[in-house]
Amino acid sequence: MALFLLCHFGQLASVDKFKLIKNIKYPSDIKKLSIRALRNVVFAYISLAEFCVILDHFEYVTPKINGFLTTLYEKATVITASRQGWELSDYGFKGRLDYCLYRIPKLRVGNLSRQDAFSLMKSLAGNALDFHHSLFKDVYRIAKGNAGLTKAIMTKALSPDYRSAGRANLNLIMIDIEMGKV
Repeated sequence: MALFLLCHFGQLASVDKFKLIKNIKYPSDIKKLSIRALRNVVFAYISLAEFCVILDHFEYVTPKINGFLTTLYEKATVITASRQGWELSDYGFKGRLDYCLYRIPKLRVGNLSRQDAFSLMKSLAGNALDFHHSLFKDVYRIAKGNAGLTKAIMTKALSPDYRSAGRANLNLIMIDIEMGKV
């Protein structure tokens, strides 16, 4: 996070225990900071702009993270992208008070809209394939906006194994995807 802030602001400043200001201009300067100084730098700069902090797989470090979350919650928008949610109804967290202290909203990717699915397909394909509008339409129809399935189809469509006469063979792709589930 400190590296991101350094890139964003161009320069950071840290105040040490002797009240001396140390300028942080390079990533190597960040490595020299203590955990306490690093935390102070992050919290000082994160409140200077509107940041959204996405935490992934941090359920394994609680309750140690609770002190960090208390301060972070006041400074930025926080959401989690972990596979396990933080809702009280989640069975894995029954009786775990440390998880109930923070009602952090979970980032969920549902089915994409046509436009978002098209953007995903286009970014995955890049200039590698000469896709026709009908292929995008067919992939969207098959995947029904599911981002994971769309990505799987497009990844296979880029492979020469699934192309004939310059076009992707969607039937073969779907057979392989279904076989992969078994």
